[in-house]
Amino acid sequence: MELAIVLLVVLAGVIFYIIRPGSKHVDPSAPANPAPTAPPAPPAPELPSESALLRMRKSDLVAFAASQGVNVPTSSTKAEIVSELTTQLK
Repeated sequence: MELAIVLLVVLAGVIFYIIRPGSKHVDPSAPANPAPTAPPAPPAPELPSESALLRMRKSDLVAFAASQGVNVPTSSTKAEIVSELTTQLK
């Protein structure tokens, strides 16, 4: 009698382990290797308005242009740097 109770408890534990939510039991209808999905593209950084760019210091403008991949000579004026940024990044 005790053996039957032990077997029933063990069987119940095995069944619970298999059908419980979040179990690592493999669903035969699920594909073995799901196709990877491409991560969403990061949004393109917005260019500040021309007036916001003109309020920046020249050294900040040169650094911002470099971070955006726009090569501007440091001898350029602020207006020239802003003009170059707006034409190349639009």
